[in-house]
Amino acid sequence: MVTVHEDAVDVLPTIIDKGKGLLEVMRVLKMTKDEVVAVGDSDNDLPLFRNAGQSIIVGDNPVDFSGAKRFSSIGEALDYLKGLFSVSNE
Repeated sequence: MVTVHEDAVDVLPTIIDKGKGLLEVMRVLKMTKDEVVAVGDSDNDLPLFRNAGQSIIVGDNPVDFSGAKRFSSIGEALDYLKGLFSVSNE
């Protein structure tokens, strides 16, 4: 699969994607979907988002994924994650 962006080109085999990779990591680490937050910025992150409990889109790319939180910078996303994990760990 080839995806052309304004400043990049993604070339990925059609039989593998980030979502399948995440599922394998989750299997090895014995994690559930609810324990995973996916962070991405482009269309090739959509399979990743589908397999995560929460999704974060960073930047102004027109990626659309229902329920995802959107932040203009990675710094804003990290601040959100810090708050999320500090509440979860108390």
